[in-house]
Amino acid sequence: MPAGTEYSRKHATMKVLIGDDHRLFRDGVRLQLMQFDGAIQVLDAADFPQVFERLDAESDVGLALIDLGMPGMPWEEALPALAERHPGLAVVVVSATDDPAVISATLSLGVAGYIPKTSSGEVMINALRLVLAGGVYLPPEVLARASGRPVSGDAAVAAAELDDTLPRLTARQREVLGLMAQGLSNKEIAARLDLADGTVKTHASAILRLLGASNRTQAILVAARLGMLPLS
Repeated sequence: MPAGTEYSRKHATMKVLIGDDHRLFRDGVRLQLMQFDGAIQVLDAADFPQVFERLDAESDVGLALIDLGMPGMPWEEALPALAERHPGLAVVVVSATDDPAVISATLSLGVAGYIPKTSSGEVMINALRLVLAGGVYLPPEVLARASGRPVSGDAAVAAAELDDTLPRLTARQREVLGLMAQGLSNKEIAARLDLADGTVKTHASAILRLLGASNRTQAILVAARLGMLPLS
């Protein structure tokens, strides 16, 4: 995915796929996207088979907004299939479901964000801007829930194995973790903290190892579960 200013320079005609079985919702999201960037080309699909058809026909789609409730196949099968067949595609779930277990499960499958359908248009655009900059969007309520109850999936296993004992992160690692939670890329963190890119990568790898997480999203969920992240 593009980072920062590279998006505006290289993706003037970026293609976005909206996958949702409600035309009214697709039209509303299309309008939001066009207001965000009038040069975006919007494709749509009403079920998961159409999602795959559109993506197979348009190899340069950069972002897909996917509703979990679309017909055609279970999302538990569709999301891994999307990741396998289109590894360069950023997938953001836009769903009416706010079940913490479902949200955690989708994040563990590698989606770049989860936007509740109750979110405002402004929240959606800000979330997409974060994703396009290389970050992962987590709704504030997800972090709040994670801090107050166990999460499901691999992140829950990791948190349980830690036995609620805070990992011994250095002060610098905590800084890096906080910026990771804001969706900043390693390069952006390096610039913010005046560090070399390789140093940030080393810190990020150590953070994942200490938290027992296999990716950034799981690390953020585990850290929130252990009260290591501010929720404001």
